[in-house]
Amino acid sequence: MSAPGNQLSFVGLSPREPAREAFRRVLTTLLDVIDEKWEAAIAGDDPESLHDLRVALRRSRSVLVNARGVVSRDERKRFAENLRRVASATGDVRDLDVAATTWDVIVAELPKATRRALEPISERLLRRRTDAHCQLALYLASPGAAALIGGWRACLSADRDTHRRRHD
Repeated sequence: MSAPGNQLSFVGLSPREPAREAFRRVLTTLLDVIDEKWEAAIAGDDPESLHDLRVALRRSRSVLVNARGVVSRDERKRFAENLRRVASATGDVRDLDVAATTWDVIVAELPKATRRALEPISERLLRRRTDAHCQLALYLASPGAAALIGGWRACLSADRDTHRRRHD
């Protein structure tokens, strides 16, 4: 699947579609991106997957804030906080990914002797990133984090089912 920005273009919203359904479909599409990128973030092999996860979390929170009439006030508040908590847990790893990439670009321009002298700093940066990723992977793989995302999906599905029952 492509980056989160591209995902939303495939939601296929129609101007005639009720806002309630459009919000739900956008939030569900973002949740699908979160699900897809979640496992990649646990694996830790692709910094872009972690970035995409963070973007989908941030966009979900932004849409959720405006989803009055789609998701109850209490659920909007609860899930926005839960999504913020997950995004916060990814922050250190993402910051260290960016730092490592930037470091590599800067150091690559230096003379070989200087690069060699700076290797302990590079190694420390990589160790910190590895440690931060281990903490993130433990958090994302935890039953609590999985329940958070499962609860969010159930909320979106239940909302759709309740709305259909009311209008059928």
